[in-house]
Parts: sequence; C-alpha cells; structure tokens
Amino acid sequence: MSSRSNLPQPIAYHGPRNQAFWKLFLAFLRDCKTRHDSEGTPLARLFSELVQASTGTIHVLVLSLVVAVDNLVAQIAGQPPPTEGLDDLKKHIEQWSGDADLKQRAIGIVQSMLSRTSTHQHLKELMAKGVVTADQIKIWTDLRPQLAHGKIADYTEDLRHKRNQLIGIVYRLAARLLGYKGALTDYTLSPPGEFDFQWTE
Repeated sequence: MSSRSNLPQPIAYHGPRNQAFWKLFLAFLRDCKTRHDSEGTPLARLFSELVQASTGTIHVLVLSLVVAVDNLVAQIAGQPPPTEGLDDLKKHIEQWSGDADLKQRAIGIVQSMLSRTSTHQHLKELMAKGVVTADQIKIWTDLRPQLAHGKIADYTEDLRHKRNQLIGIVYRLAARLLGYKGALTDYTLSPPGEFDFQWTE
C-alpha cells in the first residue's frame, strides 16, 4: 500500500532498476506533456480523488472506483460521432404541445441516452481487446446501479474482493489510456502477484 493512502501501487516497486515501474511512469509523463493543462491531467486529477477516497471507508473507495471506471472509459473512447437521426427526433419532441418541463426532460434523456455508447458496451469492446476481464465488468455492472441509487454495500470479505477487482479494472484502464503494456499487479491474488498486461488496438 502507498504510505499516504490505502490505494495500492499499480506495480510493486522493486528498486531503481525496475524497468516496468519506470516504463509506466514515463507513459504518465508523456501524457502530462501532451495535455498542456496547468490544473493537471484528467488522469492525475482522477487518481488524486481516488487517493483521498482510499483514506476513508471501503464503501467510499468502492464508490469512487466505480465512478472512475466511467471516467476512464470516456477518456479512452473520446468524443463519440453524432448519432444519425438524433436531431430529427429532438425536433419531433420539440413540436409536441404538451407540458414544457416534461418536453425538456424528454429531450435531455433522449440526448443523453442516444448521443453516446454506454460504458458497459465500451467495456465489452475493451474486454475483447484484452484490456479488462469479464469478472471485472460483472462486478462493476452489479455495483454501479446499487451505489448510484444510494444503497450501502455490505461490509463483508466479498466487498473487499470486489474492491480489489475494481482497483484492477481501474489500473488496467489507466494503463490502456497511457498506452502502457507490461507488468501490473493483480490484487485479487493472495499474496498479490504481477502479470504481463498486453492488449490489442
């Protein structure tokens, strides 16, 4: 675990000659260089939030990890192409003579649902490319609606396992965002062990 938080490192540091550690660090620096953002990169801000969350309860960290998956997938996917027919559908709703507030809500829902591919669909595509696993997607899919509706997860050993799976999917997505291939640590193993993270375009 990090000395400043309860969030484990993506790669266990084995000393100054640890090539995988420096390879990942250089990938992060390259990302920083290309962003030109004085407030820090989106990835850096995301992990700053995760570090803060890790100092609280497991529930807070799990919630933050679930949200982080959405954030990272959106960064990887980028801006979606416009959905064909969406503008026509919005115009059709706008011509409806019913309640104005309901009309605006309907337009907002349609635009939100149809203007982008769902995170779950993107995750399935990333799984096919070796970025994430089916178990990780299932855990995220099961927890997301529960936490989004305010349900408190039970504090069990199973929740700790799910937390470790979520840490794994977040690290995999972050590594994919950085274009990194190489050693990562799997915290679902006991004790944690390294694996060779490889993915396809």
